[in-house]
Amino acid sequence: FDYSPIVGTLVAKSMSSFVGFGGGIGLGGAGLASSQTLQPLDVLVVQANTNVLSSHFVSLACLLWLSRQVDLLDPPSLEDEA
Repeated sequence: FDYSPIVGTLVAKSMSSFVGFGGGIGLGGAGLASSQTLQPLDVLVVQANTNVLSSHFVSLACLLWLSRQVDLLDPPSLEDEA
C-alpha cells in the first residue's frame, strides 16, 4: 500500500497554511479559520494510522500463510499406536 500521496498532500497543506497561502485566513471569523486549518499533528496522525493498518494487514497475511503451511504438514495419525 502506498499512502505517501495522502501524507504528501497533508504536508503541502500544512506547510501552505504556515506560509500564509492557506484557505481559511481572512475569509471568515478567526475561530472558524483556526479550527478548520490543518495542523501539523494531523499529518502525524494520518501517518501513524496508515502504519498501524499496514502492520495489521501484514501480520494477518503472515498468520494465514503460516497456518496454511502448518496444515500442509503431515498430520498426526488418529490411530492408537499399540
